[in-house]
Amino acid sequence: MPRLSGRSQGLIDILIARRSLISQAVVESTYRDLPHLWDVFGERGRELCRVDMDYHISYLIESLIQSDPSLFFSYLTWVRGLFAHMNLPENCVSDLLERMRRVLKDMLPDEYVSMISAYLDFSDEVTDVSAQVDAGSRCPNQGLVETCKSYTEALLQGDKQAARELILGSVNQGTPIQDIYLHVFQPAQREIGRLWYTRRISVAEEHYFTAVTQLMMSELYPFIFNTRKSGRRLVAACAKGELHEIGMRMVADFFEMEGWDTYYLGANMPNDDIIGMLREKKPEVLAVSATLSLCYSAVERLISEVRATPIGERIKIIVGGVALGQREDLCRKLGADACGTDAQEALRAVDRLLTPDSR
Repeated sequence: MPRLSGRSQGLIDILIARRSLISQAVVESTYRDLPHLWDVFGERGRELCRVDMDYHISYLIESLIQSDPSLFFSYLTWVRGLFAHMNLPENCVSDLLERMRRVLKDMLPDEYVSMISAYLDFSDEVTDVSAQVDAGSRCPNQGLVETCKSYTEALLQGDKQAARELILGSVNQGTPIQDIYLHVFQPAQREIGRLWYTRRISVAEEHYFTAVTQLMMSELYPFIFNTRKSGRRLVAACAKGELHEIGMRMVADFFEMEGWDTYYLGANMPNDDIIGMLREKKPEVLAVSATLSLCYSAVERLISEVRATPIGERIKIIVGGVALGQREDLCRKLGADACGTDAQEALRAVDRLLTPDSR
């Protein structure tokens, strides 16, 4: 865990203890000042607003834990884009931040108000979300552009059989499994996430798409698990609280295709169970995924606990996820040896760790 000053830790402790009260106060302020919200959203909307406020404050807390205002800023940039596609007022996030300032000023001791204001002021900067909102996910392999497009369209239409035939047909024609993962599944998943973000599909449709992609990956396992083994071992897991698991499954499968024995543990894994698997399997590498910055402190706790064990003295730890894989500075801060933006980069990073003289 980061070494926080006494004042910083005190502020974090208060925010955690009073999170629900702060959320409720902000929501009550919103509904009191904007009474027409009752007509539009009613009590159900009020409750959803409170849940959202809990998330906002949780991300603020994580940003404070990491002493990095940019984490909260990045989260609110994402929220701005989401709100824009929900047709909420343009000043919605700025209004939210102002209400948070007022509530926190009333509920926090004076010594903490200036500390937290720096984070809120940083995150209230005008942000251009157009690139984030409008940018689609492109297939990096031009030879698989049509395959990726057809796969995405088939699943959006609910036709998993057509998607299955497309993938198996492509593999039987000689397309490497790695290319299917990197240039069909990965960009397709990013596209489905973008479609949800821009409110073009529902949560249910997004979950269906992901579930079918996981099924497709399982169907490819006969091709994956026939690789000659190298004797190396990998344990792969998603950090506690992290529910996005498909990326880590891809990482484990890539290592399996390179001859590793892999032990994929799934989403939201407790630290004790991960450490128990490390003791039992004695792998060379532990791979940990955290897509949400909300889970960064969980990653840090896990790495700290692993390092405190005998196996932790020799094991290499690699971390990744949509945002974390692009922040090597943060990865090092969390205690990892390396990070990877995707399965292929994870392999390269581990190769560099285990063979430092390789180019």
